[in-house]
Amino acid sequence: MYIFGGEKKEGRTIKNFPCQATGAEILRVACILLVENYIKIIAPIHDAILIECDEEEADETILRAQKLMTNASSIVLGPGNSIKTEANVIKYPERYSDPRGVQTWNRVLRIIEEIKAEIFAA
Repeated sequence: MYIFGGEKKEGRTIKNFPCQATGAEILRVACILLVENYIKIIAPIHDAILIECDEEEADETILRAQKLMTNASSIVLGPGNSIKTEANVIKYPERYSDPRGVQTWNRVLRIIEEIKAEIFAA
C-alpha cells in the first residue's frame, strides 16, 4: 500500500492493523482450543465465536469456552495479559441475528428463493 501522509484512510488502516491482526490471532488460537476441548464451533463472527451445545450443558460449556478464550488471549498477549469475555445466550427456537447484517441476510434469502423457483420450474 502506498501512503501519502498519515491522516488519510490508508494511514488509519495501517495504524489499526496491529490491533486487528492481534485480535484475529486470539480468535484463531481460541478456535483451536475450543476444538481441542470438544466444544462445537458454529462460526467465528468478527471478534466472537458462535458455539452450540445441549441446553442442559449450556452454563458449564459457556464457562469452559470463556476460560479457553481468556487462555487464548494470554497465549497471544503473554502471561498475565488477558481479555475479558462475555456471553450472549440464544436458545432454540431463536437464532443469532446481527442488526448490521439484516439487509444482506434478507438479500441472500431472496436469492436462494429465486434459485429454488428456477430449479423447480425447470
